[in-house]
Order: sequence, then structure tokens, then C-alpha cells
Amino acid sequence: MSFWQSVGAFFKGPPDEMENSNPFVRRGASWAHLALRLSLATGVLSVLIYAGTQDGQFLRTAGLGLLLLCASFLVGGTLGFLFGIPRKLQQGPGTATTKPTPAGDSETEEDDDKPKPGTRTTAYESNTSLEQISDWLTKILVGLTLTQWNEIRTGFQKMIEYMAPAFGTNGEVFTGGIVILGALCGFFYGYLPTRLFLWLALTESDIQGDKLSEARKDKNLQEAESLRSRTQGSPAVAAASDRRGEGEDTAEATEALRRVQLLAKEYESLRMKLKSGPYRTQKMEGVLSEMRMLAPKIDEGTQTKLRNSGSPGERLAACAWLQVYPRADALPWLAGCLGGEKPFIGYHAAVALLAAARDPNVDAQEVLDAIKRAQAFLELSEANSDRAKVLAQAEQEARARIS
Repeated sequence: MSFWQSVGAFFKGPPDEMENSNPFVRRGASWAHLALRLSLATGVLSVLIYAGTQDGQFLRTAGLGLLLLCASFLVGGTLGFLFGIPRKLQQGPGTATTKPTPAGDSETEEDDDKPKPGTRTTAYESNTSLEQISDWLTKILVGLTLTQWNEIRTGFQKMIEYMAPAFGTNGEVFTGGIVILGALCGFFYGYLPTRLFLWLALTESDIQGDKLSEARKDKNLQEAESLRSRTQGSPAVAAASDRRGEGEDTAEATEALRRVQLLAKEYESLRMKLKSGPYRTQKMEGVLSEMRMLAPKIDEGTQTKLRNSGSPGERLAACAWLQVYPRADALPWLAGCLGGEKPFIGYHAAVALLAAARDPNVDAQEVLDAIKRAQAFLELSEANSDRAKVLAQAEQEARARIS
């Protein structure tokens, strides 16, 4: 978009989407935009008229006046933006927020730092530093205005007296008027679009985040179910041992275990070297997927050793195995992963619990007990995390089987 196209879009009015909105809202938006355009046009026209009264100083006065108008407009626009930033939905401890629409990584599930107990849950878990800064600044500005009004008025008068000589004799009124007009127009030009449309952008971002989170969970479960169906619900090594010699079967299982151990080291290396974020999550999901593909070649005894391993990567491999082959005796261990492991492993332990909740061969009441224990490890501030959502779905499906 060129400069002049940007200027035209700026003065055009409410977005085209407003055509489908409530007529009252559309009319109000149009009137507000018209008033702002007229006010700003009045300011520009006033600068040009005043500059025309300055003999031989038209260009100088007009340039300075427009520069002052733009500067005050930008200051007002910045304040309007800060005042208009939407606040995230909050509630006190013990309550859960339902997002208006939707951070699958809604919080990034692999983050090492868990929120502190007692903090409030949010409608979206993206970075809220700007919202917090806006909240602090607006409170500070309002507080200073109320308590330091005389000092602010004196400072404003001194600023006008300092700039007035640039606009000729008796330029105080002109300078003050331009500053006030520009600041007010800028404030509303910054506040209204931010207040009306930024929350829509944040909500749309949350929707997409939830879709990614759902896709992530579904992909894990579909891969696990596909492997389980291909091996008729038990590791392929068990069936293969009936058809081949013991030595050949042992060699294949040993090679699978070696590959799992290499993947476990790769997971630990990724976690250590890469910065927390979607890219690291994607890479670790790839490692987890490869671990899951090796599950049919790992027997139950080896899986038990992986569970009890001191390596986080090998314990992740155990979660991957249990997503494919749910086992009742592993349910307490999976529940404990939500409290003792990093969130990435905890998430996949929750997916394994969801797989167990769907498996008719695993007692639904035992699954429900494990889910309740896992949920007890989550803090109130994690009520909207991916782990909590997967556990909630697992609980719902386990209860449906019991009833």
C-alpha cells in the first residue's frame, strides 16, 4: 500500500465489515469517524489560515504548525492505544475461565517455568506484557492527573510559552489550541480502533491457537490408534516371537531399544539447546512421534524399565508406548507425570490417560481415579493449559463409559 493509499484508508471511515453490523452501531461509528475527521481537518485548516496571516512566513509557520499538530496527534494516539488495549478475562482462585473462542500451545506446553500458585487464569495465554504495561501506565497517568493537577497545568503553560515564539507575536493561543486539538484527535483515533478491533484480532489468534492444540492432540491419538489396530492391541514383538527364533526377535528388540535411547538423548538435547517456544515443541513432537512408531517393537518389560529410568527422554518414550498400548498398572505412574515431569512429558502422559479412557480393556473407574489424581497436581493458574483440557476430555469419556 502506497503512502497516499494509506492516507486515504486512514480517512475512509469504519471498515467495510461494518456494513453487516447493527445499523445503530454502524451509524454511531460513522458519526464518530466523521467528527474526528472534521476536527482534524479543522486543525489543518487553522494552521494554514494562521500561516497565511504571517507576512513572508507562510511556509515556515505552516510547516512548524503541521509538525506540532502531528506531534501532539501521535502523543494522543499513543495514549489512546494504551487506554484502549483490551484486558484479559480474569477470575479469582477456584474458578475456571471459558475462553470466548479460544495457546496450544495456548500456554506453550513445554515451558519449564510453571505459573505460581494463586495466580489468576486467563482467557488467552499469549504474552500479556503490553496489557500489563498499559494497565500500569493508565493508572499512573490518572493518579498523577488527579494529585498533581496544578503542577501539570503549570508545566503545560510553560511548554506553550516556550513554543509560542516560533509562531509570531501572541502565538500562545494558536499553539495551545493546536496541541490540545491534535492530542484529543490522536487520543480517539488511537483509542477507538484499539478498543473496537484489537480484541477481535486477539480472539481470532486464540481460535487459531485452540485449533492447533486440538490438531496436535488428534494427531497423537490417531497415530497411536493406527499402530494399536495394526498390531491387534499388543506389541508386535509378542506375536513375532511365535514365528521367529528367539535370537532374531531379541536382536530386533535390542535395536529398537537402542533407537529409543538415541531419540531420548535427542529430546533432552533439544530441550537444553533450543529456546522454549512453538519451534521447540514441533521438534520434540517429531521425536515423540518416532518413539511412538517404535512402540510395537518394545515389549512390556522394556517399557517398565523405561518408566523407571532416570532419563527424562526414556520416560517420554514410556508415555509414547502407553499411548499406543494403555495399561491399567501404568495409570498411577501416568498421573504422577503431571506433577513430577516437565509440561511436555506431562502433556503426553495426559494424552496416554485419554487413550486409556477410550480403551474398553482398561477399567474406566481406575482411569477416572488416575485422572483425578493427575488433575490434583495442576495449579489453579493452569486451568486453561493443554494438559488440563486433555485431562478434562479424558474425565468426560471415562465417566461416559462408567454410566
